[in-house]
Amino acid sequence: METAPPSPKKPKIKDVRCSNFKGTEVYPGLGAGFENFIHEFEHAIKTEELVNGPTWTNELKASVIVNFLEGKASRYYHKKNCEWQRRNGGQSMPYDGVKRAMRAEFGCKLSQLELATKMQCSKREGDSWHEYLEYLNFIEGLMEGDQSKMVMEGFGNHACPELAATLLSSVSEDAADYVLETDRMKRLLYKLKGDGRRCGTKRDDRKGRKSDKRNHNSHDDRGHDQGRRQGEDRHWRNQRSYSNEKEGRFRRSSDEQAHAATGRGEIRCHVCNQPGHKMFTCPLVEQAKKIASSGSANIVAATTSDDQC
Repeated sequence: METAPPSPKKPKIKDVRCSNFKGTEVYPGLGAGFENFIHEFEHAIKTEELVNGPTWTNELKASVIVNFLEGKASRYYHKKNCEWQRRNGGQSMPYDGVKRAMRAEFGCKLSQLELATKMQCSKREGDSWHEYLEYLNFIEGLMEGDQSKMVMEGFGNHACPELAATLLSSVSEDAADYVLETDRMKRLLYKLKGDGRRCGTKRDDRKGRKSDKRNHNSHDDRGHDQGRRQGEDRHWRNQRSYSNEKEGRFRRSSDEQAHAATGRGEIRCHVCNQPGHKMFTCPLVEQAKKIASSGSANIVAATTSDDQC
C-alpha cells in the first residue's frame, strides 16, 4: 500500500529575521541602501527554507516583503501596488516588479566606476575609524563581486595618510582574508591615534574635489567679468553724477550772476549821467584831465620866459 506524499510545509513568516527598510538616504549620493536590504531579505528567506523546509513562491515573497517596509518605503510600495492593480485587474504587483520599482526609487544611481572613485575618498574629520570603514563597506556592498581588497587598500591609504605606508606594508603578500587585515589596521589606528575623530579632512572637503577644480577657473572668470562690469557701471554712474552736479553748479552760478546784475540795475556815470561806463572812464573826465595838464604846461613856459628876460 502506497503512502501519500507528505503535504508541503507552510513557510513560517515569524522565523524570517530581517531589518526593516525605511527608504531614507544613508549616505549622500549613494541611495537609501535598498540593495543591502533586498540581499538581507532574500538571505533570510533562504535561511528559513533550510531550517523549516518550506518553499517560498514569488507571490508569497511579494506579500511578505511589505511587512519589512516602513515610512517612506512603505508609502511608496502601496502607491505603486495600487497603480499596478488598477492596470492589471486588481492583481497585486509581482515580486520582480516590486524589486524593480523599489530599486529605481531607493537604489544607487552611480556606475561601478563612480563607486570605485568614491572608494578613494578621504576620511572626514569627526568620523571615527569604524564609521569610515562602515562607509567603505557600504560602497562595497553596491559594487559587483568581492571588493574587500579595494576596501582594505582604500582604508589603508586614506584613513590616516601619514600612516598609510606603515599600515599597508604590514599586510603580507600572501594574505587572503582582506576583511581580517582591514580590521587589524583599524585596531592599530585606535591604539596609535585614538578614535580618529580629530583626524581627516573637513566635512565640506569630501565633496567632489575634481569637479571643484574643473569649475574653479570658470567660476573665477565669471566672477571677474561680473566684477569688471559692475565696476564699469559704478564708474559710469559716478561720472554721470559728477557731470550733472557740475552742470547744476554752473547753471546756478549763471542764474545768481544774472539775478545780481538785475538787482544792481544798469551801470551809469555820475558825471555825464550816460549809461555804459563809470566816472573813472567818463570822456568828460578824460577831457578835463587833458585841459588841466595843458594849462599847467603853459604856465610853466611863461614863467621860464620871464626869468630869462
